[in-house]
Amino acid sequence: MPKKQKIFIDNPIASSVDVSTGTAPTPYLVQDGEAVLIFGSVNADLVQPELVNESIHPVATSEGRVAAGFIIADFRSASMGPHSELQFFTLASDQPGEIIGSSPYALPIAMGTRPDWGTLCMRLWNDDTSVLAYNNEYLGLNAEPAVFSHLDGEDPDNITFDAKGSDGNPIIKKMLDKVFRNYSIDA
Repeated sequence: MPKKQKIFIDNPIASSVDVSTGTAPTPYLVQDGEAVLIFGSVNADLVQPELVNESIHPVATSEGRVAAGFIIADFRSASMGPHSELQFFTLASDQPGEIIGSSPYALPIAMGTRPDWGTLCMRLWNDDTSVLAYNNEYLGLNAEPAVFSHLDGEDPDNITFDAKGSDGNPIIKKMLDKVFRNYSIDA
């Protein structure tokens, strides 16, 4: 993606921060890459204990679960250099009792239409030590190291991806049809 896109013009790298691996640019920008987003929900009892000391609340589905998802990304061009990322997130609000539908599309629709809500990073894995330092020391995200396969596989009809923790145990592994494989958006 060309760096002359409006989003990069409006949000230029204007500063830097010191982390244990050196100096890191801020804001953090991704210029090119691929990502798979998986939307769903999780048991509210698993999320609630993580938010005890927070002033935000999980957004529930109409079935009483918490709206949540995964993002697995292969960032080929980014201000922190090429790297991969896996993030587990929940939808959150500063108001308790917010609810969305249970449709598979309810979460992405809410993310795009409710500017008063946000996604809360619950778990994060990266494969680059500088990105781990930036996420942990500057953003306070408790990122963990992981090893990623590429989003591309040998099968031309599918996307395969996996991430393994530093202990070698799988975090996530999946194969998806390449329905939107060549779809892109000019921002």
